[in-house]
Amino acid sequence: MEVDDEDPEPEAPPEPGDWSVWITTGGNEGAGTNNTVLLSVYGEDNVFRDIELNAENYVKPKDEEQEEGQEKENVLFDRGNTDEFKVSDWCNSNI
Repeated sequence: MEVDDEDPEPEAPPEPGDWSVWITTGGNEGAGTNNTVLLSVYGEDNVFRDIELNAENYVKPKDEEQEEGQEKENVLFDRGNTDEFKVSDWCNSNI
């Protein structure tokens, strides 16, 4: 077993206006969904927009990155998973 003695490189702090959400799906039997998941975001004057949380704004965790040519299927909103979505581009321009 190979041990990696190097410290992981620290992640850069978020920039002002960066918005991400983390959704944790319950771990109970039957939890999870394949349906469309929407996040309602409220802005000024109670104006709101729905953002669809999907593969387009999903942030793949570093431990899921694969070598070139390999793919790993990720099932969003699967039982017991926590999924991160970047929504800053949408929020900053639409609300």
